[in-house]
Amino acid sequence: MCYMFVNIACSLQSLLKAPNWRPRFKYYHWTLSTIGAVLCLLLMFISAWYYAIVTMVLALGIYKYIEFRGAEKEWGDGMRSLSREAARIALLKLSQGQPHSRNWRPQILVS
Repeated sequence: MCYMFVNIACSLQSLLKAPNWRPRFKYYHWTLSTIGAVLCLLLMFISAWYYAIVTMVLALGIYKYIEFRGAEKEWGDGMRSLSREAARIALLKLSQGQPHSRNWRPQILVS
């Protein structure tokens, strides 16, 4: 489970293009981390599916407990970073083409 979360964190750092993420492995790509996470999850369920479910429920419980207690964070929130990256990509796509007449909205200037 630890290896799976490390791989998920690595692939998210790559997909979000975090400025502090600089992997040293020469042939690194985010798909390698994603494949590693999926394989780890599959092996968990292949080896003992009942222990895999118990472990995932326990990990979710610990996460929710820490979230409920309001632990002080000194790092950025991953979900907030995902939403910012999605907004950034959407804004970049908006600037690529001319707006269609059905999507046009009036710009009201109030002084």
